[in-house]
Amino acid sequence: MNLKSCITLSLAALTLTGCSSDYFTPTYQSESKIAVSESQFEASYDISTLNTAQIEHIASEFKRYGGDVLSLTVSYDQKAQTSQYSASQAMQKAGEVAASLRKDFYIKNVEASILPAANTTPTLFVAYKRFEAHAPEGCGVAPGLDGLGTNTEDKIKDYELGCSLNTLIAKQTYRPKDLLGKDYTVDDSEATRSITGLYGTGYYDGTPNEPLNGEKASDE
Repeated sequence: MNLKSCITLSLAALTLTGCSSDYFTPTYQSESKIAVSESQFEASYDISTLNTAQIEHIASEFKRYGGDVLSLTVSYDQKAQTSQYSASQAMQKAGEVAASLRKDFYIKNVEASILPAANTTPTLFVAYKRFEAHAPEGCGVAPGLDGLGTNTEDKIKDYELGCSLNTLIAKQTYRPKDLLGKDYTVDDSEATRSITGLYGTGYYDGTPNEPLNGEKASDE
């Protein structure tokens, strides 16, 4: 091999090395989990205009973002005249809304109460813990999923593998609270009730099952 060929090969190797440094930036696996934030949600509705659509909206939002208990409070003016909204009317309305949420929208944990408030318009207050899912902090999506194109090397430079998946899961999870999992720790009484409930079901009766005998397919 002559000197010219050696120089050409050396330059080619340097060129490839430069490409490798510029375009094949190492990435690594993200160890961050999807973030679930908790906040206190509150909303109010004028009793005089409260309708079925609003109650349905309350139910829909709670089913998706709510925690364990949906709290309803109906206010009334304790100084109002008999012909105006009274404590008994407020209690009746709170009961009606709670009953509708339980029966029509299958929300079991509804707490209803009333609140005396002087010189105010009768109002329904809704409150519950609200959960929302977010991508891990500092975790973006891969080029192509952000709608900005893929032809820029700086987008992939600090990208962590798994960030896109976590971001999409966070957006698509219907009930963010489910991402927190469930605490299966129970006390002795709860464990006893659980085991007792299995007796007679065929899954756990305290006695061995009968041996399984194979059937004869033919006389041959």
